[in-house]
Amino acid sequence: MPAVVPTFVKIDAGAAASSVARGSRNLRDTAGAVTAVGAVAGQHWAPLAGMFFLTGLAGERLLVPAMEWLGNDPPDRDYGLAVRLKRSHLHPTRKFDVEDGMVQHALQGFRSIDFAAAALRAMLRAAEREQAADLAGDAEAAELRAQEGTHFRMLTIDGLHAAGQSYRTLADDQEELASSRDFDRSQIKSRRLLRDVRGLLIESGVPERLAVIRVPGKEWRGFSETIRSLVGASNACQSLAAALGQW
Repeated sequence: MPAVVPTFVKIDAGAAASSVARGSRNLRDTAGAVTAVGAVAGQHWAPLAGMFFLTGLAGERLLVPAMEWLGNDPPDRDYGLAVRLKRSHLHPTRKFDVEDGMVQHALQGFRSIDFAAAALRAMLRAAEREQAADLAGDAEAAELRAQEGTHFRMLTIDGLHAAGQSYRTLADDQEELASSRDFDRSQIKSRRLLRDVRGLLIESGVPERLAVIRVPGKEWRGFSETIRSLVGASNACQSLAAALGQW
């Protein structure tokens, strides 16, 4: 039987995509807040702001699309080709490798999200090629793609668990930032710090049109909303991993 994605997995994937997208957007908003308050407090928080932004972008641009892809799994006519795990073009600059716990947590979060997305894409590609091979009557290719699909499904489950743990850690870090006195100060724009963060993002492979840090305005709901949404993203990743384990 070809590996058609079960309906319950598609449902979980749709819910997970929505939660991860929300948490990722809020994490990017937090990057702007960190930049602004760092300017007031005289803190060099460009690496922290940059990693929050990059990790949020990874969730939006890598993991969410892969989750949404679960809902659309047509046969892939390239069923004779082996499936490979392909990471994204984003590569955090070495300047993010600083001795700061929160920066390291965000960096690990990026790596977990990038891996989970890559494994999920590979798993789906294998399933689609298995379907096509079965329809074409190529039993050997179908079996090879099925083996790849099982392999990448296990990697995806591990990757989603790791991503979920990272989102939870990032939520804890947001809570710590929310309790900091520095964040009680008035937020102001700092062109220099915004420029520094933008430079770090571009060095990491973020297209210039996307490497835009904005200081949150009155519409920003603060750290509490970010914390809730990151916990939601964590739960969504864990739930999808559990669903894939039942496939």
